[in-house]
Amino acid sequence: MAKKRAVAGISIGPDQNWQAESDLRILLDACAIRKDKKRYAAAQKVAKAKLVEMAKVAGGEAGEY
Repeated sequence: MAKKRAVAGISIGPDQNWQAESDLRILLDACAIRKDKKRYAAAQKVAKAKLVEMAKVAGGEAGEY
């Protein structure tokens, strides 16, 4: 049986450990992206385009997407 690990005073099981490590990588990537102005601006541009696409789907405008 796998043992629980304590991370900063929080006991997590082996199943949650991989998720916590993945989340940490994502958070570190987010910090790096926010510091890189060009990269952050590009991500925002893509996000805005995705919002437009989702709004078309949510509005039920068939044939628009």
